[in-house]
Amino acid sequence: MKKQPKHKCEGERQSSWRFTSGYAKCGYNASVCYNGKWYCGIHDPLRIKAKQDVRDEMYKAKWAKSAEARRRRQAEYQYCQKLDTEYLETHVGKEQVNMSSWGKVEKC
Repeated sequence: MKKQPKHKCEGERQSSWRFTSGYAKCGYNASVCYNGKWYCGIHDPLRIKAKQDVRDEMYKAKWAKSAEARRRRQAEYQYCQKLDTEYLETHVGKEQVNMSSWGKVEKC
């Protein structure tokens, strides 16, 4: 019985030669056939896609959390500004409050 030749990975890797640039074929023994091409475990397109999807979900959660914190800070700031101007208008007097200077009291 004849041994079948081992397939080599058709994925690309960055060339490790010092004075060359570009990409070269991986050369590892292939273990996965995808769309008629053979890939090793490192360059398997389905594995790469799955890892990228997990990474994207992690970053989406992180961005959603920071966006919620930003929205909350803006709402708190606007609420505090409203309280400051209402307090000053009722306790100091409307004519002394300069609304264009963020609710600060003008000096007479």
